[in-house]
Amino acid sequence: MPDSISITRRTNLKLGLALLASAAIPSLSRAQSAFDLRIVQGADVDTLDPAVSRSTPSQIVFNNIFNTLVRWKDTELSELVPDLAESWSKSADGLKWTFKLRKGVKFHDGTAFDAEAVKYNLERVLDPELGSPNRSLFASISKVTAVDPQTVEIETKEPSPILLEILAEEYSSISSPTAVRKSGRAYSRNPVGTGPYMLSEWIPAQSLTIKRNPDYFGTPGKADTMVFRPVPEAGARLIELRTGNADIALGVAPETANELKQGTKASLLEVPSSFQIFFELNTTKPPFNDPRIRLAVNHAIDRKAIIEKILSGYGKVPEGIFPEGVQGRAKQDPYPYDPEKARKIIAD
Repeated sequence: MPDSISITRRTNLKLGLALLASAAIPSLSRAQSAFDLRIVQGADVDTLDPAVSRSTPSQIVFNNIFNTLVRWKDTELSELVPDLAESWSKSADGLKWTFKLRKGVKFHDGTAFDAEAVKYNLERVLDPELGSPNRSLFASISKVTAVDPQTVEIETKEPSPILLEILAEEYSSISSPTAVRKSGRAYSRNPVGTGPYMLSEWIPAQSLTIKRNPDYFGTPGKADTMVFRPVPEAGARLIELRTGNADIALGVAPETANELKQGTKASLLEVPSSFQIFFELNTTKPPFNDPRIRLAVNHAIDRKAIIEKILSGYGKVPEGIFPEGVQGRAKQDPYPYDPEKARKIIAD
């Protein structure tokens, strides 16, 4: 799998099960240095405007078209490292972050990347008129200042310990201000970033093609082009892989993962992910407005059995409300499965 492909990191952690993201890839190596890569995933891209998307299929594409100020070093979420920002510092009171930006970076349309571009993108996602579903995540930001072309300051209303994590997410991707102003609402179909790939063609419900950016400031993408196709059924995605119609199948179902491990024509790649299976409780209405009932629900769920019997071992029980990799994360003991205790709490 090329370095530019990654499974998106999600932080919507609730009551649930932590899963391992998975992908199947051919075991046959490619001798040629240039090639086209074909990827099938479970759903179509919904928009190519990162500011208004929370879709995983879209965000996988965003990782190739755009850059963010900072990024995760690896799939283990071990460390936040520079991307469009070369370095950053924080004031003693924790209210002002100063980012020093890369020089000489250009968007795909030739627009220069600078502090004004960062300011424009952050203010755009905060603008209520845009209607971004990600707006609340940036609510702590009170002011963005372009100090000079290579320096931007972000001020927050209160100390924000997760600001860097937010800036590393796909919805914080930096778009070309020139392209956004030119396209308006149509920007969702005409994305312009600074990433290793740029949009070539998008036919909704059929395919999306991106091509290598010859002027990328970082390590070039390995594939000449990448073609993403939506194939909703997990079994159908494996058929695409086995028949040679796809090189990578994303989101392999647990029940077929072991079969892939035993095969010789494809390899299973397991990527750590903070994606979780979860359900939310309406705490404003009975019975879940009573915290004792919510505690009973936690004790009534056998998470280990779900992982072992339904997910075939591809997952783990969360250890805390935040995923591994989040700064300041505190590890917590999972709720033990205890149906008798759950019954007693409900009876009381």
